[in-house]
Amino acid sequence: MEVQKIYKKKIPQEVAEQIINLISNGDLAPGEKLPSEKELEEMFGVSRPSIREALSALEMAEIIEMRHGEGSFVREIDINNHIHPLALKMLIKSGTVYEILDARKAIECHGAYLAALNAETQELSQIQEILNDMRNEINQGKIGEDIDLKFHLAISKASHNSILYQIMENMSELIKHCQKHTRQYSRWIPGRPEEIYHQHVLIFQAISSKRAQEAYQRMKDHLDDIISTCQKFEKQGEENRRRW
Repeated sequence: MEVQKIYKKKIPQEVAEQIINLISNGDLAPGEKLPSEKELEEMFGVSRPSIREALSALEMAEIIEMRHGEGSFVREIDINNHIHPLALKMLIKSGTVYEILDARKAIECHGAYLAALNAETQELSQIQEILNDMRNEINQGKIGEDIDLKFHLAISKASHNSILYQIMENMSELIKHCQKHTRQYSRWIPGRPEEIYHQHVLIFQAISSKRAQEAYQRMKDHLDDIISTCQKFEKQGEENRRRW
C-alpha cells in the first residue's frame, strides 16, 4: 500500500483525501479494515490527533465505520459519488459541526421569521405534508436526514428571500452530513425522535399562524437543543474514552 508522507502540521484533510484515494483505487476494499491509528501515524508521518480527526470526518461522511475495540472499516459505498470535497473539508475541521449549527441559526431563524410573514397557502400545505412524512418515518423507526433537510429547505423557500434560499441549497449537502453526526445520538435517547418531531411541529405552527417572532424563537430553540444534546454526549464519550 503506497501513500505519501505529509509534512505540514494540522493536515487531517490530506490524510482523509489519501485514504479516499486508496479506497477509490481499490487498495482498500469495502469491508476491509484500515491500518491501526499507530500504523496510519507512521505511514503518513503525522500526529495521532491528525489521524483521529481524519478518521472522525470519514466516519461522519459514512465512508468508514469505526467499531469500538475492533478498528475502522471501509463501508459499502460508491466513493466517487458519496461526498462533495467542500463537505469533507468542513467535516475535517475540529468543531465544524457546531460552526455549521451556528451558521444555520443565523440563516434559518430569520428564514422562519420571514416564512411566517410571507408563506403562501400552497407552501404551508407542502410543509404540512413533509411533517406528515416525518411522522410516518418515526413510526417506522427511522431517523433519516433527508426528510428533516426537506423541512428546513421548504421553510427557507417559503421565506420568499431567494438569496437566503440559495444559501440553504448550497449548504444542503454540508447540512446533511452534519445531521448524520448529530442524529447518531437520537437512537440512544428514548423518545428523542418524537421530541425532535414535536420541535418541528411547533416551528410550523408558529409559521402557519403568522407569529413571526415566535417562529424565530422556535427555530432557535430547536437548533440550540441539538447543540446542547451533542455537547452532552460528546462530553460523556470523552469521559468514557479516558476511563478506557
